[in-house]
Amino acid sequence: MDELIDAYLFNSMEMSSVLDTENGSVILDADESLTGEPEIDWDDEEASEHLLPILQITSDDAYRVMERFAGTQSEEATEQLWGALNRRKFQFVANPVKSLV
Repeated sequence: MDELIDAYLFNSMEMSSVLDTENGSVILDADESLTGEPEIDWDDEEASEHLLPILQITSDDAYRVMERFAGTQSEEATEQLWGALNRRKFQFVANPVKSLV
């Protein structure tokens, strides 16, 4: 289960993971130069029929995870975490053009 959670949290444009529904293993699907293994041939139906792509966490979902985590800490830590979360959010809103460049 931990492997599946990690794959969900750390998938990116360069690397994604798939769940092998036959044996429950999580397989990294990325460029061979990164993994040392060939990428999955999605055109080969027989090779890919038991593979299920693991979605990438969205920015909104990741932010909600951070919010929930902040709420589970000590009062002092919660205050600091909320400060960091709000400061980051405020900087984007305060200067959206600069933060997008």
